[in-house]
Order: sequence, then C-alpha cells, then structure tokens
Amino acid sequence: MGSWLDRLKTQPLDWLREKSCPPVLARVLTEVFDRPADDPEVAAARNGAFNYKNAVTISRNQQETGTWLNKVLEFEAPNNSRNRGPGMVNQFLSLVEYGWDPTHPIIHSSAGRMLRYVMEDTTADLFEMKGYVGTNEAATREILWALAVISAASLSRAGYGDDPSVVAVAERVLGELGEQYPEGGDPDLFDGQVEIAEESKEDGIYRVVKPGHHIPDMFLFYLMAWHPVFHTDEARVVVKRVVDYLMKGDEIALRLRQSAGKRYIKLVDLHISQWGRDEFADKRLGFLLHDLELLARTGTLTSSDKAVELLEWVLSLQDDDGVWRVDDHIEKAVSRSQYHYFPLEESWRGKHKKYTDVTFRVLLILRVLDRTCPL
Repeated sequence: MGSWLDRLKTQPLDWLREKSCPPVLARVLTEVFDRPADDPEVAAARNGAFNYKNAVTISRNQQETGTWLNKVLEFEAPNNSRNRGPGMVNQFLSLVEYGWDPTHPIIHSSAGRMLRYVMEDTTADLFEMKGYVGTNEAATREILWALAVISAASLSRAGYGDDPSVVAVAERVLGELGEQYPEGGDPDLFDGQVEIAEESKEDGIYRVVKPGHHIPDMFLFYLMAWHPVFHTDEARVVVKRVVDYLMKGDEIALRLRQSAGKRYIKLVDLHISQWGRDEFADKRLGFLLHDLELLARTGTLTSSDKAVELLEWVLSLQDDDGVWRVDDHIEKAVSRSQYHYFPLEESWRGKHKKYTDVTFRVLLILRVLDRTCPL
C-alpha cells in the first residue's frame, strides 16, 4: 500500500523547520510526522504556539463569559470603537488552528460555554441571538439546536469529542442525516428562497433552510471530519451521500437560517461545490486547501473526480525543493474575522511565510489521506 506523502518531489521538513512560525512547525511535527508531545522539538514549538503574537492578541479579548464581544456567531470585521468584531465560534476556531488545545484556559473557558449549548440548556445566555427568540419557546428550541450542532462541531475540532453531550449531538445528527439524505435521491432541505439587498458583498438570493435540517456547510463537515461517530463504515455510507449531494453544486450558493420569520445566520456550502480550478487559482487557494482537508478527513476526497483533479493540480504546483511557491494563487489578504483557517503566519511580508502556510496545509492533506484513503 503506497503513501500519498511519497508523491512529494522532495521532503520539505528542513525548510519548514527553518522558515515556519511556531504554530506551523508544531503542527507539522505532530500532525504530519507523528512526533510525540514529549519530543523536545515539539515541546518547544508548542510553547512558541501558546506565546505566538497573533494567538495571544485574540485571547486577550476573550471575556469572562468565554465569548468575544458578548457574541457567539458574529463574523464581522473588527472595529473596537464600535464594539464590533468576530464572536466566540470564529475566535475559538482560530486559536485551535494555532495549535491551542483543551490544556489552555482560554480554550477551556469557551468550551464551557459551548457545552451548555450542546446540552440545549434553556437557561444559557444566547447573547446576540436573544433578539431572535424573545419569549417564543419554539424559536428558542430551534436556535438552541442550531447552536448545539455548531458548538459540537467546534468542540470536536478542539478535542472535546469524547464529552457525552457532544457524542449525543453527533449521534443525533448522524441519524437525521440518514433520514434527510436518502439513498438514491436528493434531500429536501429548503423552504423557498429570499432575496436580500444590503448593498454589500452579501447581496443575493438565499435558500431558506428548513428547521432542523442539515446543509453541507463548514460546521456539518467539521462534525463529520473530527467526530468518531462518523468514522464507522456504516456512518461513512451516510457521509458519502452528503458529499455526493454537495459536489452536485447548486446555482444558488447562499443559505439562510431563520426562526419565527427572523433571519439569524447566513451560511454557504463548502466552496468546492461551486468553484472550480479557475476560481480557486484566482487567489483563493486557501479556501481550496480548507475544503480538501475536510473531504480527506471524512474519507470522501477520492470518491469525487472533481476533488481529485483539484488535488492533482495543487500537487503539480510543488517546486523541486518540496515547497509550494504559488504567489499567483495565494490570497493577498484574508481577514481573520472571515476565515479562521488561513493564514497562520503573523505577517506575509516575507514571501517564504506565504509558502510555509501552503506547504504545511498540502502536507497535512496528504498525511490525512494516508490514514483515510490510502493509495
């Protein structure tokens, strides 16, 4: 049985050692090369990740409630003077990408808040979501369930997947997916569509998601990718039906959840369902790496011709020394409030820093494929 990593032209570990920031190096050593936590080089890199400027800056703005700015799902750009910026879910996932884990009190604090949502605790503060429920008990239950799934997905990503309440949500979602994504047919996920005109990049037509239904968005894929409930042979059959539906694409890409007539979150399916090589090549490579990693972790990447073709294209971009120097395809700038995944380097002013981010992510995808879809 072959290895995806064996397809590399050259192994770039020494280059990554020299050029990477501590979070990238720590994750390369542990997630790609399986070095143990007590390895001295790993321990030094992990300590550097916990003290990394970008991550520490995020952590300092966490409030005693475990949230940021008393917000849970907000994804807007930072504006301190107006008390605006990304909320708990985005910032929590950003810190996890930097390599912070349940041993860190900042992660532990937010996890405690999310676990209350996972348990659908009706006494839990909903923060910015309060205005969408009021005294409507049905709306409260609906939004709590949406928060439970989002929280379970985030917690699974962070290493809390063995918590009984998270397991219960994962099992319930798997059961619902089996019903909502029938074998041999398309799911019935939407209840009409609405047009939103806000004179912003979020203008457009949105499909309205039926209450309690699961669309193939980032949060569903985080749950399927990281929670063991979805890693059995029986569960993989259901997961593949979700992926098959995703890869069919949809002429309307935007999604909207609403309760009692009030819109409370805008979503989108994974970008790989809509974009092809030309779109990703136009400075959207980070989004492609994100989606390919999720497909690899769910064990479904090789079942999609489109995903395989995109991965082959990415692999073809590697230089002879093992590094991905893909200036034409890397985002010029990415707001952390909009995208927690990429980049991890503090600054991209030095060209090699762009390359460490991309090189690490490609190696990670290949290593995951060695576990889930070996050659």
